[in-house]
Amino acid sequence: MTDATIVSEFTWQGIDIHVIYKPNYLNSSCSDDTSVLSHIEVRANQPIPITETGYKSIFFFQKKSDMITELVQEVRKHLDKGTESKVWQKYCADQLQPSLFI
Repeated sequence: MTDATIVSEFTWQGIDIHVIYKPNYLNSSCSDDTSVLSHIEVRANQPIPITETGYKSIFFFQKKSDMITELVQEVRKHLDKGTESKVWQKYCADQLQPSLFI
């Protein structure tokens, strides 16, 4: 596994998404079956289903041998799953029909 940072940009439902993945955040030197601290940062210029602010920072432990190889697909999967939430559906509906009481 490489410890190199992976940067990806893609458009999801018309929203530009910027993702940074650092599989070995602390640059630990250890074997591939040892857990290391990893980090994913997701940025958008507006709310997205996984964050109301357009920014999400996720720290997690993973084995070095389990590096995420399909980063964009993994993030897209979480975004698509997030569209099922009532909060996201309300946000989308509110964007279509502005409130008179703002």
